[in-house]
Amino acid sequence: MKNKNIVGNSHVMIPFILVLLIIVAMGVSCSETTGVQKGSITGYVALINDTNDPANDPLDFSGITVALYSLAKLDTTVVRINQRYPHIGVQISQRTEFDHRLQNAVAYNLTDVDGFFTIDKVSTGEYNLVAYREGWGFLYEYHVVVTNDEKALSSASNPFFLYPDRYVPSQVFDNYIFLPNRHYVFEENTNFHESSSIVIKSNSTLRINSGKNVVAYGAVEFETISNSYFYVTSNHGSFQRNSIVASYGSFKIASTSDESARVISNGVFKFGRNSLIIERSNFTVENCIFDGQTIGCYLTNNSSITVRNSLFRNS
Repeated sequence: MKNKNIVGNSHVMIPFILVLLIIVAMGVSCSETTGVQKGSITGYVALINDTNDPANDPLDFSGITVALYSLAKLDTTVVRINQRYPHIGVQISQRTEFDHRLQNAVAYNLTDVDGFFTIDKVSTGEYNLVAYREGWGFLYEYHVVVTNDEKALSSASNPFFLYPDRYVPSQVFDNYIFLPNRHYVFEENTNFHESSSIVIKSNSTLRINSGKNVVAYGAVEFETISNSYFYVTSNHGSFQRNSIVASYGSFKIASTSDESARVISNGVFKFGRNSLIIERSNFTVENCIFDGQTIGCYLTNNSSITVRNSLFRNS
């Protein structure tokens, strides 16, 4: 009886083992086909000295950090309002919400002497790309899609461009234009005197050192285009990750500024203690985002001020 039991059990166990092996093989096969897909991106970044200062001429294009970041999470309440009432309030997007200082990079690499970069083994998906080098500002490319192969984002003949940081003097008496895709650094408290006239254009970035203030006593004009923004932000942590960015003091348009009608449109003011102060009259503020530590936009000693389609919140 004992031997018969052994033989009987062996007949049962053999099919069981075969089935188990088939299941394991299928599991391995499924894990291989359903695993996380990986891809890579390549491209070029060039450093262009357009300041007419030979001291800013780069030796080569090496050492530029190129990094991929997760998309910024958009406020679902604001997104819902944007969708339901598209003509009410500023439309938020990656352009208005993303800031590389507030998160860690998913992956990164450095450029070689020719400005070439490659980032390998990245999970497929959608990212924001950031390229930066200290003294040369940073650039954003939004909604970069990584697929399960190699994707070239730029070429040697058509690279991404970085330009030297412009350091704004503490006292400005002449006209000053803030150009697109350039970064302007305010290291000290800065005054644009009554004799000066400033123009701020779309895609320019004004980086003010923490605790410092900028005051415009002369004419101020904002030249912006639809779906593009100018940025006024803190300079703190521009080339590193900081979960808490130290605020700049304020950007103020003084009462002595010219009295012709002015419009501030498509501006993003981030990480300011008092992000924007307007002391003069006859001003319209529209399609702006104010992300201030204390006050987003402070209006004082003025009349005929219109504020519309703008978003205010505390950082």
